[in-house]
Amino acid sequence: MKYRLKALFDGLNQQVAMITCYKFRFLSITGLLFFGLCIFALGWFAQSKSFQMLQIHGIEYLGAPSVGQGGVASVKEIKSPHELNSMDISFEFMTQEPTFSYGNLFQTADSINAIRMELQPSSNLVLVLGSSNVFPLSSSIQIGKYYDVRLTYEREHFFKVFVDKKEVLNVTDKKLLAGDFDISNIVVGTGLAKQRMLVGEVKNFNLNGTYSYLNRIGSLSRWLLVVMGVLTSIRLSKLIWTKIAIKLSAPTLLMPLDNQEKIIFTATIVGIGGMLWIVFYYITHVFFLPQEMPMTFHYPVNMFCDFFRNFDLQARMGLSSTSNYFPFSAIFFGLFGWIGEGSSYRAVAFSLATGSVIMIWLTWLYFRTVLKSGALLCAFVVSMMSYPFLFTMHTGNLEIWVFIFICMFFLSYNAGHRALSTGFLAAAIAMKLYPAIFIVMFVIDKRYRLVLYTSAWVVALTLLPFLIWPTDLDIYLSAFLEGMRFYKYLMIESYSGVYFGHSLINSLRALWPGLQSDLLFPAYYLFAGIVLILMTIYATLIEKILWKKVAVLVIALCLLPPTSTEYKLLYFFIPFFFFVNHDVKSKSDALHTFLFGLLFINKGYIYFHGDQYVTLNGIANTVIMIAMFIVILVEHFLGLWSKIVIKHEKCERIHNGWSSSRLGNLAKR
Repeated sequence: MKYRLKALFDGLNQQVAMITCYKFRFLSITGLLFFGLCIFALGWFAQSKSFQMLQIHGIEYLGAPSVGQGGVASVKEIKSPHELNSMDISFEFMTQEPTFSYGNLFQTADSINAIRMELQPSSNLVLVLGSSNVFPLSSSIQIGKYYDVRLTYEREHFFKVFVDKKEVLNVTDKKLLAGDFDISNIVVGTGLAKQRMLVGEVKNFNLNGTYSYLNRIGSLSRWLLVVMGVLTSIRLSKLIWTKIAIKLSAPTLLMPLDNQEKIIFTATIVGIGGMLWIVFYYITHVFFLPQEMPMTFHYPVNMFCDFFRNFDLQARMGLSSTSNYFPFSAIFFGLFGWIGEGSSYRAVAFSLATGSVIMIWLTWLYFRTVLKSGALLCAFVVSMMSYPFLFTMHTGNLEIWVFIFICMFFLSYNAGHRALSTGFLAAAIAMKLYPAIFIVMFVIDKRYRLVLYTSAWVVALTLLPFLIWPTDLDIYLSAFLEGMRFYKYLMIESYSGVYFGHSLINSLRALWPGLQSDLLFPAYYLFAGIVLILMTIYATLIEKILWKKVAVLVIALCLLPPTSTEYKLLYFFIPFFFFVNHDVKSKSDALHTFLFGLLFINKGYIYFHGDQYVTLNGIANTVIMIAMFIVILVEHFLGLWSKIVIKHEKCERIHNGWSSSRLGNLAKR
C-alpha cells in the first residue's frame, strides 16, 4: 500500500510538472501551502453556508398625502430563516400626517416577533420589538422635516437606535438581544399586513443583515476543515520544526540571514499563522464557544462597510456628503461606480480585485530579485494570507489604494523617475493626509524641489473632483468638517477607535478602559508630537540604512496617532520589501524577520474585558512595533559604539607603536 501511494504521488507530481513546468511535490512546503489555500476555500464555503447575507439598498417609499400610495411596499421575503445574527438599517423619513396616526416606517414581518418602527400621537417615534416591547425614540417629530435613522443590532451584544446621529436607544435586555426576531417579510412605508400606510416619505432605505440556518453541507465542510488542519499541522511539525522553528527560537534569533531565507521564513510564518487561525476559528466557533470567541474581523453584516458607507454618500450627495475622506477619494468612488454601473457590490468587487492583483504584482517585483523559483508563490502567501490584507479586504477600505500609491512612489523614486514619484505620493496624500510623512525622503536626499512638485500635485488632485462635480466650496467644507467631527467623536473620543486599533493610546485604553479620554488626550497629543519629531529627526539625519529609515517612519505613522486601524499595517510591507533586498547581513536579521512575520499574522485568540472587539491583536501589534523600533535603535548605537572602540584601539596601537619606536631609538643612543 505504501508503494502504491508513493507511485500515485509521483504520477501526480509528473502531471503537474508537465502542465506548470514546475516541480511540485504534494508533501513539500509548496504542497502544504496549496493545502492551506484549500483550507481557506473550505473556510469561505463554510462561512457562506453558515451566514446568509441579506442586503437591501436604495429603497424609496413616496406615499401620497391622502391615500398613502405610490411607493414601494413589499421589499424582501425570506422563507423560514433560522435566526437573525446581525442587522444594520439606515434611512431618512418625513411625515405629512398631522395626527401621527400610527404610520409605519418599516416592518420586518407580519408576526408578533417582528421589528417595527412607527409614528404615534402626538409627535412620537417609537420602536416595537415583538408583541409588547415598545420603546419611545423621540417625542418631537415635526411635519415636513426629514429625520435620519439608523438601527444596529448584533446578536447577544447590542441593539441601538440613532436619530440624527444621536443615540436614543440602547437595549440591554438579554432576552431581546438573543435575537428571536422574525424577518420573513420586510416592507417599507407600511406595516401590520399593510394596514398602516405612512403618509409621508421614506428615502434611501438600506438594510445589511445576516441570518443563519442549519445546513448539513456547512457542517460537513467544517469537519473536513478541522481534519485537514490537523493533518497539515502534523506534517508541518515534521518538516519545519527542526529546520525552521528551532532556527528561529529565542537563543538563535540574533543571527544573520540571506535575503532568500528572509522571504522563505516570512512566508512560512504567514502561511502557518493563517492556517492556525482558520483551524482555531472554526474549532472554537463551531464546537465549543460559538458566542464567546474573539472577533478577528467585524461581523459579516459589516463586510465592505467602509466602502459601502462612503460610496452611498458620494452617490447620493457628491462632494457635499458628510465624509471624512478628502475630495480626491471621490474620483475612485466615481470610477468604480461607473465601471460597476452604479452597483455598490460591483464597485467594491472591482476595487478589491484590482487592488489585490496589483498588490501581488508589487510583492512579486521585490521577491523575484531574490528568489530564483517560487517568487510568485511566496508573494501570494505573504500578501494574500496576511492579516492586514484580509482586514482591508473585509472592510473594503480605500487604504489599499493609498498603500499602492505609496509603493509606486518608492518604486519609481528608487528607479530614478523622480518627477513621476511625486505624482504617486501626491495621490496618496490627496486621499488621506498622513502619507505626507514620506516627504521626508526628499529631505533626506536634499531634493527640496520635489517637495514643491508634490505640493503642487496635491493641490491639483484635490481641485480635480470639483471640476467634475461642481460644488460650492463652503458647502463642501461644512460637510467635511461635520464628517471630521463625527469621526473624532466616534473613533477618538468614544471607545470605538479601540476596536481593531493598534496605536499606543488604543492599547492603553484597551488595557485600562476606565481611562478618561478628555483628560488623557491633551497630554498624549503633546507626548505624541514630541516623539514624532524625534523619530522623524532620527530617520532623516541619523539612520543610514534605507529599510530602517522607512520602518521608523511607518512605526511613527501607525503607533502615534490617537487612533490607528489595522489596515494601516499594510504599510509595513514597504520596509519589508527593502529589508528582503538589503544585501548586508546583520545579526538581527532573524529577529527582524520574526517581528515582521508576527505583524503580518492574526493574533486575536483572546479578548479583554468581555468585549469581543478588543482582542490581543491590537495590544500585540503595539508591542511588536515598539520592539522593532528599540531593536533598530540598539543596533544603530551598538554599531556606533563598535566604531568608537575600533577607532580607540587603532589609536592605541598607533600610540604604542610610536612609543616602542621611540624607546628603541633611545636604546640605540
